[in-house]
Amino acid sequence: MAVAGSNGTAKGTAKGSKSAGGGFEATAGGFSSQDAKDIADWRAFSDDIIYRNKIPASDDRKANLSAATSFGEYIAAKVPRRPEDIITVRSGGRLQAAAYVLPVAGSLEVRYLASAPWNIAKVPGDSRVVRGAGTAAIVAIIKESVKRGYGGKVELEAAKEAIGFYKKLGFKQDPNGYQLFKLSAEDADKLLKMHGG
Repeated sequence: MAVAGSNGTAKGTAKGSKSAGGGFEATAGGFSSQDAKDIADWRAFSDDIIYRNKIPASDDRKANLSAATSFGEYIAAKVPRRPEDIITVRSGGRLQAAAYVLPVAGSLEVRYLASAPWNIAKVPGDSRVVRGAGTAAIVAIIKESVKRGYGGKVELEAAKEAIGFYKKLGFKQDPNGYQLFKLSAEDADKLLKMHGG
């Protein structure tokens, strides 16, 4: 079961996730100097994988690594101006996911959500890899939506390769938006119950 503290920190394990760190710690409204160092580690890892061709050029993970790292850097750049809109997910002493959210029309919009590149590359034997960081980030975003008075409602524009992930979590495609997906308050509540919220 996750418990939200007054500082916006939620501790717990997303149901079904496996983490070397024994769970996830999600923080809304903060970005530590360690988080910034971890984003730099994301870049170093991604560059190493991409430039040393540890993943074949035809593998979709290569583009996803680069995008995740760029999103992470973008999120870190938003910290000085909008720290209250940053959500981080840590496990095993490392930043495993980060999100940048904004309030829009009665819900919380996910502008960027990035998982650590080692969770995308899934290099065999890499002890940094965890499962469930993206789900833990969505759960933290839902909790932040509730805290801000939106009842857990979340919306986002999904990357094509992530549509299945969001549908699995209960997001529904908006008929008026090409890749706009929304999570209703009811579906958010179901997701929180499923994942210890």
